[in-house]
Amino acid sequence: MLHTAYRERKIRENPNGFLERIDTIPTEKEHLSQDELIRPADTPCDAPVLKKAFLFACLTGLRKSDVKALTWENIQPYGDGRMYVTVRMQKTKDLVNNPISDEALELAGPRGTGRVFPEFKDSMTQAPLKKWLKAAGITKRISFHSSRHTFGSLQVEAGTSIYVVQRLLAHKNVSTTQIYAEMADELKRQSVDRITLKHHISEQGTGTAGKSNIAV
Repeated sequence: MLHTAYRERKIRENPNGFLERIDTIPTEKEHLSQDELIRPADTPCDAPVLKKAFLFACLTGLRKSDVKALTWENIQPYGDGRMYVTVRMQKTKDLVNNPISDEALELAGPRGTGRVFPEFKDSMTQAPLKKWLKAAGITKRISFHSSRHTFGSLQVEAGTSIYVVQRLLAHKNVSTTQIYAEMADELKRQSVDRITLKHHISEQGTGTAGKSNIAV
């Protein structure tokens, strides 16, 4: 805003260079694990279109606004024989051209005209979404936007390059995508088990494995 005001000569000096940076607090990107994602897929939902739209977003990484606005004209075949979804994202205006999986296409239903999920409403992403996820045994604080985080974290966990995930999600900066690598860092999970309170088995097999030194 200050840069714009200065360029338009509404202020004589640009004070931006003298201002302190505002510290930001990283927010937790709640997401579903692979096993957790299967639960709502196997659980009936009172609003079937909500179920289809949410799972579609989990498989494509599209935001809610993009899923709502998605039309069949946005889903077209390309030369490699695969179907691609091409959309200009509502939030960032970036153009995304990503291949789409067969499972995602199945959720979209038979090909038609106009919007892919015409009955999908914002109101469904509140109480109906919570009710459905609760029925599926999901206790995390999951919002519709968590579907995008689920896509990103599961892609990284599956071994997809962080730069490929960046392009799939249309992140301008790879540091944004790097958060998903932190969430799905298998080396971190393995490393915490290396420190133990139990005796290790000796090379001769004479140790007291499995016994802790802590008296309880």
